[in-house]
Amino acid sequence: MLRVAICDDDKSFLSLLHQTLLRWITYHNFNINILLFENGEDLLYDIEEAGHFQIVFIEIELNKMDGLTIAYEVYRQCPAAIIIFTSATDYCNKHMYKVHPFYFFTKPIKDRELFFVMKKALKRLDIECQTFRFFHKAYYYSVPVKEIIYFFSDGRKVGIVSLHKKYYFYGKLDLITNEIQKKASVFLRIHKSYLVNKRYITIYQSDFIEVKGNELLPISRSHKKAIRNILAKEWKEGHEM
Repeated sequence: MLRVAICDDDKSFLSLLHQTLLRWITYHNFNINILLFENGEDLLYDIEEAGHFQIVFIEIELNKMDGLTIAYEVYRQCPAAIIIFTSATDYCNKHMYKVHPFYFFTKPIKDRELFFVMKKALKRLDIECQTFRFFHKAYYYSVPVKEIIYFFSDGRKVGIVSLHKKYYFYGKLDLITNEIQKKASVFLRIHKSYLVNKRYITIYQSDFIEVKGNELLPISRSHKKAIRNILAKEWKEGHEM
């Protein structure tokens, strides 16, 4: 069962969003559990006690612990969670993109827009349930796509840096790029030697990116324009990453 959290100190909005989502879930017969939180502390406590959420709605301008602080902690504890910001104003803060928000809603939320975003979010989750499989030294490996930070080429080998481990196998990054981009569109080729999951990009500059773990990776001249067009637009608009 998927776990969805809504964190907002506006009780009327909390109830309205909950009821709207319930109607949509019931209509489609999805197996989704929605939990409501009026403050960030309770949300974080629930994560510690009951486990990860797959989708989290967070009001940016909470009265106590602000939404950005909550989002940072959610991202730290649940790096694969889809974070969706809500706000009564056209709020924009460059720091919010460090948690790679999937979407930004300005209240009031239109039903059609909400259902469209939820459909995209479920599609993302379905894609990220897939695994990348490879063979090396008489062993078969299967790594969840959502846990892969980046691929890199190392001579005749390809390396994988994941959230938990580093792997190597014989292969070509060009072929891996074609294969993995069919599974998940969140991977970007930034260099002939690097294929990066953009959900783990924490800093973007014209010549390099920083990924989770504070590691810097170069952007090659031939990829600069494409990366700028993709990342600059997405980080500015706060849409799907």
